[in-house]
Amino acid sequence: MDKRYDVIVIGAGHAGCEAALAASRRGCRVLLITLNLDSIAILAGSTSFGGPKEGRLLLEIDKLGGRMPVNISKTLIFSNENSLTGSFKDGTKIILVDKREYHLEMKRFLESEPGISLLQDVAVGLLMRENRVAGVAGEFCGNIFSDNVIITTGTFLKGTVFTGTSSFLAGRAGEIASEALAQQLLDLEFRLGRLKVGSGPCIDGETINKDKVRAQSPGEKQDSFSTRSKPEERRRRNCYIINPGPQTYALIKEMISWEISRRASTSLPKDQQQQGCLAGWGDLWLGEKANHQVILEPVGQRTVEMYMHGLTTSLPEENQRALIRTMEGLENAKIMR
Repeated sequence: MDKRYDVIVIGAGHAGCEAALAASRRGCRVLLITLNLDSIAILAGSTSFGGPKEGRLLLEIDKLGGRMPVNISKTLIFSNENSLTGSFKDGTKIILVDKREYHLEMKRFLESEPGISLLQDVAVGLLMRENRVAGVAGEFCGNIFSDNVIITTGTFLKGTVFTGTSSFLAGRAGEIASEALAQQLLDLEFRLGRLKVGSGPCIDGETINKDKVRAQSPGEKQDSFSTRSKPEERRRRNCYIINPGPQTYALIKEMISWEISRRASTSLPKDQQQQGCLAGWGDLWLGEKANHQVILEPVGQRTVEMYMHGLTTSLPEENQRALIRTMEGLENAKIMR
């Protein structure tokens, strides 16, 4: 393989893909390094795009010639102008894509770009020369040289996954964390911040009692965030909307008390212990007055998995199962992830 490139991008999530494409379109020879070629642009939790912040950003990316909005159009499985909330015109609409198809479509497009090379390897460090970056050290492919390195590692720099009282190092569930690169950045006196990214469980759609939940079907009018691509014709999937009841909120109060007690054993300041706990529940902790909705989102066309949007938590699996089964229509629901 080539050992010198104009630009090296570490990490092939949304940001890494767009960075590689932007550099390639300016005539650069680009190497995009990822821990797993089968995880390029993979969606870790919800398969939804849009909302007041992300939707407007997608509109801007589209105007700048980015790929994400086009990729969304090509893999869309739920879009309804009259459903859920928001509008396509201002980007606040929320739509869903097929998780696996989104990844495959982005990977195929990157492979078709003549200026981009893809590489599966572990970036264990940066090569430095006279206090300037000179390339990347790969665990398997050795040193690769470039005067420009873009780091788009997302949650992978010494990432940790928490489920209840258990935790393990991972970029996301099922994938290794990037430890060596994170340590080198610290040694180089970069300041690294850390964000808590919560995720809801995925349940088996075949275990939902669909007579007890409100179906939201995709409408005839299909639209997206791209002005350069219209949604492709494909089979659409329903969403299902659940309004948690008194039994759910009563159990949530018990679980919040348990979680605050657990956080009290950590080194976090007391105000951060409670604030972090409540933030993880969105507005569910407010109780019935929040009028909160949990939306069951299809993960793709070829799977029965449904993602529970609006139920972000890091509780132990048995607690999550008990909570889910207090909701009408989910009395026999089975957790898959």
